[in-house]
Amino acid sequence: MKKSIIIGLIGLYSVAMYGQESLNKHEISVWGAGGLTTLLSNPVVGSNIAGLGGQVGLGYNYSFNPHWSLGAGVEYFILNGGTKMSLFTDTYLTPSETGEYIYRIQTEGNGVKQKYSAAYFNIPVSVKYQTDPNAKGRRWYVAGGAKLGIPTSGSYKTDGTMTTKGWEIDANGNPHSSDPYINMPHHGFGTYELSNVKQDFKFEMNLAAFLETGIKWRLSSSDRTFLYTGLFVDYGLLDVHKGGGENRFYQYNPQEPSRYIESSIFTSKYNNGTQPYVDKINTLAAGIKVALAFSVGGHKNGSNASNGQVNAQPVQPGNVWSIRPDNILTEHPDYVSTVPLLERQAALMGRLDAIEAEHEIYLAAAEERRRQYEEALLAAEDERQQQYMELLQSSQGIELDNYDLARVTLTPEQKLALEQYVDLMKRDPDCSLYITGHTCNLGSEQLNMRIGQERADLAKDFLVENGIAPSRIHTFSKGELNPLYPNDNEVDRRKNRRLELTIRE
Repeated sequence: MKKSIIIGLIGLYSVAMYGQESLNKHEISVWGAGGLTTLLSNPVVGSNIAGLGGQVGLGYNYSFNPHWSLGAGVEYFILNGGTKMSLFTDTYLTPSETGEYIYRIQTEGNGVKQKYSAAYFNIPVSVKYQTDPNAKGRRWYVAGGAKLGIPTSGSYKTDGTMTTKGWEIDANGNPHSSDPYINMPHHGFGTYELSNVKQDFKFEMNLAAFLETGIKWRLSSSDRTFLYTGLFVDYGLLDVHKGGGENRFYQYNPQEPSRYIESSIFTSKYNNGTQPYVDKINTLAAGIKVALAFSVGGHKNGSNASNGQVNAQPVQPGNVWSIRPDNILTEHPDYVSTVPLLERQAALMGRLDAIEAEHEIYLAAAEERRRQYEEALLAAEDERQQQYMELLQSSQGIELDNYDLARVTLTPEQKLALEQYVDLMKRDPDCSLYITGHTCNLGSEQLNMRIGQERADLAKDFLVENGIAPSRIHTFSKGELNPLYPNDNEVDRRKNRRLELTIRE
């Protein structure tokens, strides 16, 4: 017993030491995901129905460099979906309730829904890529891989109305009468509500491909706790119900004619039992995923800044000393020192003096760097203020040109220029801005006048959205009446399609 305990303690110690040497290569995560799910069946009648589903799981990732990692885990997946069938009919022969003759039964359904629920135990394997963290410790990531799914349960419910009628036929297959039996519910002919009762359904194993992408958020300064938020999509590559079946969707029951036997559309055939309603079934899920992750391990040969301890590394046997948190100089117990204690103390004090001097030099240089930076900012601000005053005193306007033909939208470059006017007008609340729209000569004069006005008004909209009072902005249009260049080529026509902006006190 004692031997087992000792071996266990040694094992735990080895794992802990391995973690300290692992450079945060190991990450454990728990996640939850939810969104839309469905069973893609491509029915010959009707369409697929989407439902809500979800996933919960536990995973492990191994990083073999700062960007790439491999992952595996376990996951419980709940999927809901189904099929909505439009108008469909089926005709078949069946013995009567007494067995004395044969019925030709015709069933007809419209708006019938079958809703399915499935649960899978998934084993995902993935490859993940993540970017370097930004200033706030955020990373973009993308991951993809495959999931092996083992079904744990399956069921479905059927809702809707079926109408049935029948003919009694002779030995040659001809009906005794052209009029069918209808409105005879006790004999199996009439209109019936489907049961809407939960029935078991057997799903097969699944292999799904998946892709997810999102943001990895750092939750702790030690880079050990993270939050993943992203989007995912899973698509099943295998048919999760192979082989179909020989059932009819709505089968006459001779033993109890008023209660038909209902079957899954996934296992049913029509056209006298020769054609299935669906060929195959694939799973599909998409939605939002959130994961909480924890890094396991530490930084190799590093320091633990959180508790203030410093790990001193031995240099040479026989000349080894260590610094403990209480600043007591002591000989390492594993070596025999050949240097007198006083000499080692003097060497240590010299190192401490050098470190303190380096610290003071750096702080002085940092203070000078910050002072120069602040002076440069003040100089840049003075220059910008001077440019602003020159612009206010100028009687000439600034032009924004290069509009596409008949287009009034603002380009990113034009928005950047307008942002400068926002800044100028916020600095001087007494100034006003005059915006004039111009066009080339393509199109009618009336249309060009309207386009010029729309361009000016759109620029005004941008300025107002950024905090400038509408009453300080005046818009006009001169259409094609005031070109800067001859309208005889596209280059000059683009220059004529412009805005002129002038600030006045």
